[in-house]
Amino acid sequence: MSFATGDGKKSEPSSSSSMQRSCRHFEFLEILIATDNLDESLVIGSGGFGKVYKGNVTIGTNRVVAAIKRLDSMSNQGAAEFWAEVEMLSFLYEEQWGLVTWVQDSIKEGNLKNIIDSDIRGEISPKCLKEYVKLAERCLHNSPKHRPTMAEILFSLESVMAIQEKFNNSLQSASRTLFGRMVNLFPFSSNQENSVQGDLNLSTNSKGNDMFPHMKEDPAHFPSQSPILKEFRFSDLEKATRSFSPDLILGEGGFGKVFLAWVKEDTLSPSKQGVGMAVAVKRLRQGSGQGVAEWQAEVNILGHVAHPNIIRLLGYCREELEHLLVYEYMPNNSFDRFLFSDIAEPLSWGTRLSIMIGVARGLAYLHSKNIIYRDLKPSNILLNEDFNAKLGDFELVRKCGSETGETHVRHLTAKCDIYGLGVVLLESITGRKAIDVHRTEGQQTLVEWATRVGSNLKKIMDSRLEGKYPRHLASEYVAVALRCVANNPKDRPSGEEVLQTLEQIYAKQNITMSNR
Repeated sequence: MSFATGDGKKSEPSSSSSMQRSCRHFEFLEILIATDNLDESLVIGSGGFGKVYKGNVTIGTNRVVAAIKRLDSMSNQGAAEFWAEVEMLSFLYEEQWGLVTWVQDSIKEGNLKNIIDSDIRGEISPKCLKEYVKLAERCLHNSPKHRPTMAEILFSLESVMAIQEKFNNSLQSASRTLFGRMVNLFPFSSNQENSVQGDLNLSTNSKGNDMFPHMKEDPAHFPSQSPILKEFRFSDLEKATRSFSPDLILGEGGFGKVFLAWVKEDTLSPSKQGVGMAVAVKRLRQGSGQGVAEWQAEVNILGHVAHPNIIRLLGYCREELEHLLVYEYMPNNSFDRFLFSDIAEPLSWGTRLSIMIGVARGLAYLHSKNIIYRDLKPSNILLNEDFNAKLGDFELVRKCGSETGETHVRHLTAKCDIYGLGVVLLESITGRKAIDVHRTEGQQTLVEWATRVGSNLKKIMDSRLEGKYPRHLASEYVAVALRCVANNPKDRPSGEEVLQTLEQIYAKQNITMSNR
């Protein structure tokens, strides 16, 4: 924000300290230099006030292209209007950046509660708030090249939405919640006839036009639960988990806890520890942010899909306030355990490739059934004893139209899953997390960093692989990963294309090894 005087106009600003702080005063000589002595060839507009010139001005150490408005001495816009515009724009500039500075300072000091609207403070999931603020902080980065792309912002907001949806599935007024404010950032389909009826419906508040997606207790798109699923008694699961012993906890999340249990292979009735078949029992925490709707959706979806790369649901239990799910047990836990921790031995190139082929197969299968997974990340990729990958955690799945590939919310398509697949492909080959604030500036966002150094295998490949990978095949792997995270969804490949590419890489690797 800047202004200049000194060309014969006798005018004075009103006393405004804010203007002096945020608005630079150019000397008229600087304006003449910037516009080649007000060269007429640089005029880009004119009006009753005078003319606007294109000029190059110096701001600090930067050379900036600017639009320079010169008030004509015969203009009907007088000095009062001139100074009113200077003061008003200076005030707005200061207000905007004052807010940014305050928010940035609050984030650095860890005072997140201070920046949240008190009306919605109690409705926000702590994890949701942390991720939302982290995204905002990245968008406010002083250096434009370190700010996220719109594709990254969209992907991150969808992830935050998913977290908040888990935390509170019974939102009453979108206009007064963080969830509602996020949803209003996205374009919704206005043509109801071309939209697909489903578990994501647009509701309209009778007092306004704010629309937000919410899940019905029995999602219309999903069929009823499968008759092949066993309906467990709560007492049997209590017995199988030794009264939900803390010693048998496999994991924990917003939904509740997952316990290791043992059942008889033929009847699935409770068995002694170490005898029979191991299973994983997910117990929904009473009062959990993940509501009954997600539980029901997972029962309905997993009860009707069968694929080697999708976790198998054995049964469920619903008694009074208790809601539980029983899955096959995956002894090698999840993919993130091997990528981001020192607990387990690093996986070889071949194992990582095989795991991601399994992931791509599972995802392609879901897309063939018009199902969008929505939550692809290493922690949701489960590994059996042979490191075969299976997609788990189906609480956020959505159905899409068979022709359009879209849900009732227009932005939510299968290409959102492809972006997530690309991120996981990059995580698998680099050993880096999608977002890691502990890394140096410029390396905190995996997609941004990988896009910049993707062709440099020495930089991008996980050092724990110790160079034990075929360079030409690793290059193809990185290339397909970067295609998946393209800013424009139309430029991303389909799940089938990704699967085909990964399987070709695997086949070439086998040929290379057999020729040695």
